[in-house]
Amino acid sequence: MREDPLVGQVAPVLEAQDSEGNPVSFRGCWTVLFFFPRAFSPGCTLQTWRYASLMGEFGKLGARVFGVSQDGAGLLCRFSAGLGPRMIPDPQGTLARAFGVGRFLGLLRRDTVVLDLEGRVAAVLRGVNPLTDPERVLAFLRQKQGERAG
Repeated sequence: MREDPLVGQVAPVLEAQDSEGNPVSFRGCWTVLFFFPRAFSPGCTLQTWRYASLMGEFGKLGARVFGVSQDGAGLLCRFSAGLGPRMIPDPQGTLARAFGVGRFLGLLRRDTVVLDLEGRVAAVLRGVNPLTDPERVLAFLRQKQGERAG
């Protein structure tokens, strides 16, 4: 498997706004951006629920998790209500383009990007499985933090 060319680079975008209009910085802690096609679709709901169920584990590692889609802020607020992961609306596709997230049938592909404490791209996972993506990212973060401790 070929490593994505973004890995090791400073993130092309270091700030955004979540669906409630709050600023989000991609520096200072591990950050997970999971890009998904459409709120309320079965796969996207499953993936978001899986991340939500692991939010405590991500928190123990000092990691923040954000879902990113081209849906508007209002729809993402309804979609994420009470789930856990904050949502970032990307209706113009700015974040998606910056991180090389492609499209399929006009919708964002399901890709996940992990940023380290300094805002560098630590991992890019393309075409992820919505069922296993959260656990795979959690394992990656545990490995990375184990490397730093060792």
